[in-house]
Amino acid sequence: MKKILLASTLLIFTIQLSAKTHTLDDGKISFEANDEFQTFSQEIIDKKYPSKRAPKFVIGTKSTKTSIGFDIKNNKIEEANLDDFRKGMSESFDKIIPGIVWIKNEL
Repeated sequence: MKKILLASTLLIFTIQLSAKTHTLDDGKISFEANDEFQTFSQEIIDKKYPSKRAPKFVIGTKSTKTSIGFDIKNNKIEEANLDDFRKGMSESFDKIIPGIVWIKNEL
């Protein structure tokens, strides 16, 4: 049991060491992903999202099997509702990505 616990701890530590911070919108948004992730070229984005509804930014592994796509929309949200929106998005990500660790989740 101690060996499993130690191995798990080392694995978590190793994963955290291999993370790279990715930023967009002049640094207003940032997140950490595996340091093997790189920005996809427009050609790869077009192949991965053939419906032409691709997100503006996509990063992922060289094999393109694992990727994260994101976009910034100019949707109007009342300032009074921003925190409710943030909480709702956070809950959605918690369901979609089990085990997600929020380093910072604020407006």
